[in-house]
Amino acid sequence: MSVYRPKYRDPKTGELVESQVYWYEFTYAGKRHRDSTKQTLKTLASEVEKDERRKVERAYAGLPTESRALRIRTVSEGLKAYQQGYQTGHREKSVCWVKERAAHLERLLGGAILPDLTETRIRGYITARLAEKVGKGEDTRTVGNRTVNMELLILSRAIGHTWRELWPGVPKLEEREDIGRALAPDEEAALLAAAAANSSPFIDRFIRIGLTSAMRAGEIRTLQVGRVNLADRTLTVGRSKSKRGTGRVIPMNGDLYNLLVGQIA
Repeated sequence: MSVYRPKYRDPKTGELVESQVYWYEFTYAGKRHRDSTKQTLKTLASEVEKDERRKVERAYAGLPTESRALRIRTVSEGLKAYQQGYQTGHREKSVCWVKERAAHLERLLGGAILPDLTETRIRGYITARLAEKVGKGEDTRTVGNRTVNMELLILSRAIGHTWRELWPGVPKLEEREDIGRALAPDEEAALLAAAAANSSPFIDRFIRIGLTSAMRAGEIRTLQVGRVNLADRTLTVGRSKSKRGTGRVIPMNGDLYNLLVGQIA
């Protein structure tokens, strides 16, 4: 028997009626397979029955029963697809950063299938990463909490769900909030002395502009003359790391004004 429309008794009339939906039934390797095709046309129902037979035959042979596109992906496959999509609409620097973070995920979790990323597995990843060292020589240090948080954030995005949805019992690691701070007077003096002693004439100006404007390094490096308004004593930041930072207007104090006048002249 291939496809057929089963009969059943109408609970209201008690009459024997034929279903409008086709079912399939076949036996393979001594096991009976029977289910609804969810189709009312016999031609479509027959295609469903053929597809189910193919799946059973492949499963019996130890082969994947779904096409590659529909199979459960590994972490490596998920990350690869995410990175390919991320390239559209993001700057090269951001794409490279994601690639660097994803490399650690692939190294430690690449062979795991996505459903196996349980909270226990994620805790193990956190433990393993925090025990690793980065840097060389005197600059050697352990991997930071923020680094691990960002790696798992990328993993959750590759899966297509939020961290809270995937691993509600695994809180994010605490991140330091005291990394950015104002320089003490003696620290600033030491920095300026080192800049002045540098062989490049641009280093001293670069450092002084940074100290008097609080601009990021990339913002200073790409600052254009057209964005400096000497009449109003303001400058407009070009493309920044964040949307909020892009296009912001910075008033110039006396030191910054004199620096830029000297630079432009």
